[in-house]
Amino acid sequence: MSSTSASGGRIHRKGGEIVSVKGDIVSVPEKRTYYSEVHVEDEQEKEMLADVKEWFRYYTLGFANYPTPEKYLQNPTPIKINVER
Repeated sequence: MSSTSASGGRIHRKGGEIVSVKGDIVSVPEKRTYYSEVHVEDEQEKEMLADVKEWFRYYTLGFANYPTPEKYLQNPTPIKINVER
């Protein structure tokens, strides 16, 4: 979103915070990290994980090293899938 200040300079906002004035960056707001939060039955999850672990046999990166713990995400924002209503 952009607007014009009282002095005539262009102001750009992101999430309500001013990020640039007259083309100069004045702040870098904290980003959001989106991730899927999938809810499935335990048995389906076990089957899926067995398949994925099998795929990792062919990669140099091991399955145990692949997931990113939520504590490393900046402003984590889940996209919820298959959530009971």
